[in-house]
Amino acid sequence: MTAEDVKVSLESISAKVWPREHDDNGNWLFKVDQLKVLRWEQNEGYGEKGFMWRQGDIEIKGALIRPVDQIECMPQGKRDRSCQLHRFGYT
Repeated sequence: MTAEDVKVSLESISAKVWPREHDDNGNWLFKVDQLKVLRWEQNEGYGEKGFMWRQGDIEIKGALIRPVDQIECMPQGKRDRSCQLHRFGYT
């Protein structure tokens, strides 16, 4: 992966800031009572996976980019991710 590939990935629409899920030893970092968002609590029963995260360090994640032509590839199941995050706090 070239520096240009990384730049395209980080500038793409599906690049994101995400909570860090595990520490350097692989231990789960999330604690249920750290971040309370009323909308997430109200919608908890409607999501597919239930409670997943609500606190912790962050990671910067680039978009999935095809190396051949540097076009962003977004899987169908992730296309409404921002809506899922808004409603439930997870995808």
